[in-house]
Amino acid sequence: MRRPALNLTAITRALPHNVGGSDTLSARHEVRDAAGVRVAGGLTGEAPIKVHEGIYTVTVRAAGKPIVVPNVRVRYQAFTKVALRKEGQEIGVKVIGP
Repeated sequence: MRRPALNLTAITRALPHNVGGSDTLSARHEVRDAAGVRVAGGLTGEAPIKVHEGIYTVTVRAAGKPIVVPNVRVRYQAFTKVALRKEGQEIGVKVIGP
């Protein structure tokens, strides 16, 4: 059975410096299910993460306090993406998908 993918990408063009000459800065993230169990993790910008259909909480450990994105819905054979981008002094979050 194929599982949907949850792809976490940080778009950080406005940050003060780039990593390796790229416009993308990697940050650690973790994905927790409705029971709070960690089901996935890694670095932003890596390959999509495969998780079962459900509702998840995504936490990105960027500079400063963690960015918590609750209620990320993942459906079977659908693609969900959590996009982060710098908006002035804040980090904007957009969930794209089902």
